[in-house]
Amino acid sequence: PRPIPPIFPNPSSSSDFPTGMSRVQSFINAFQYNYTSHPFVKPKKTGGSRHMGEIYERLLALSLPIQCVEAVFIASILTAPFKDVQRLPLSFESKCEGHLYKHIVLAVCCEGKWGSLGISRRGTLMDKPLSFPSLWALIEEFESSYQAVGHSLTLVAPGAPMPHDFYSVDMPILWKALRLRLGSKQSTLSKLDLEKFLQSYALDV
Repeated sequence: PRPIPPIFPNPSSSSDFPTGMSRVQSFINAFQYNYTSHPFVKPKKTGGSRHMGEIYERLLALSLPIQCVEAVFIASILTAPFKDVQRLPLSFESKCEGHLYKHIVLAVCCEGKWGSLGISRRGTLMDKPLSFPSLWALIEEFESSYQAVGHSLTLVAPGAPMPHDFYSVDMPILWKALRLRLGSKQSTLSKLDLEKFLQSYALDV
């Protein structure tokens, strides 16, 4: 059956977002993961906000399995009506048995709590509940999840906050605004860099 996008009658209320977030994730899950090496609809990160909207419409029309980038497009569009909720792309690079892997989710912040939306081959590397006190705590949770599946997380790159209007003005999307190198000697510096980055966008640290 074709996935049906959720409708939010009162998206201006941040108190409704936890339920809305769950509905968005259920909608993403309904597409199922695309295990082939190529996406059925190829999104371009170089495109602006209107391109994201166009890709979203094509994904709805085709209703074929998706990968992580398409899931972030969908999550960004569907959470846009919640004006008090900040969303930003969160990219990962990990290594396993000498191979490099890349992944992305949408980090979300509502009333000082962080979580994520997305899709992955691994159920522990996609959505996270809206329960983390900081973006750094969310990143640490992902690092633990990567370790649990035998991956070493080497890079985390948060992007700039996503817009709340994808159609009126074609806005550029900054997918990677900061690169955080992880490791015992680098984590302290990376955490300070992340705090400065979030403060520059007036986001909850």
